[in-house]
Amino acid sequence: MLLQLKDLSVRYGPKTILSSVNLEIGKGEIVGLIGPNGSGKSTLMKAMVGLIPSRGAINYNSKPLRSISAKHLSRHVAYMAQERDVAWDLSVERVLALGCEAVGGSIRMPKHKAELEETIVSLGLEAIRNASILEVSGGEKARALLGRALMQKTSLIVADEPTAGLDPEHQLELQEIFQNLQQQGTSMLVSLHDWTYAARLCTHLALLNEGKLVAYGTPADVLTQARVEEVYRVKAHILETEQGPVITPTTRL
Repeated sequence: MLLQLKDLSVRYGPKTILSSVNLEIGKGEIVGLIGPNGSGKSTLMKAMVGLIPSRGAINYNSKPLRSISAKHLSRHVAYMAQERDVAWDLSVERVLALGCEAVGGSIRMPKHKAELEETIVSLGLEAIRNASILEVSGGEKARALLGRALMQKTSLIVADEPTAGLDPEHQLELQEIFQNLQQQGTSMLVSLHDWTYAARLCTHLALLNEGKLVAYGTPADVLTQARVEEVYRVKAHILETEQGPVITPTTRL
């Protein structure tokens, strides 16, 4: 198993943020992490890459996280945070190159230079490749930081709300990129708020509520009318189409 979480718990002082979360991700799976605001999605992602202390077991390829150095971990997993503040005045191209360098590569090498060019084109960053990351739009910054994660060429990508700030065209483009990576064997854990997007992109969904994993399975099994009402406190309209389900919140309960 690529990633395994056993009884993962996180506390901030007396407050429990996550409680006994068990989750597994295998090769080529796209797992969508969904749930209301404050349910613990970002906390879970930070804990599983060692950014915050936690209890329980976190294993990568059966190896405990605590036994893996930060440098070695960067070869297992690429992490894209929800917070996208950048302090350094670097070009977009240079930001992408940092992902390659994190795993010991260099864009001076023909192989990595070609990967950089491919990533820039696939994310539609050609026009801003030389622009400062401090001066591009929020959506462009999001794509650049995703590009940095992709340049690590890891077997697992963890992305916290990767579609935030993206217009519909680039959301669909990102879906295609993720699905292409999946076909190549890359696994992903992505937190999402858009139910339709989650249902169409992900092979499995993990639903968090109040720090607990309350459902895990296929999108059809997890995003039911009854569960949406119970967890999100809204009614939803679920429509099946040739392109996949369309799930729209309609009224509050």
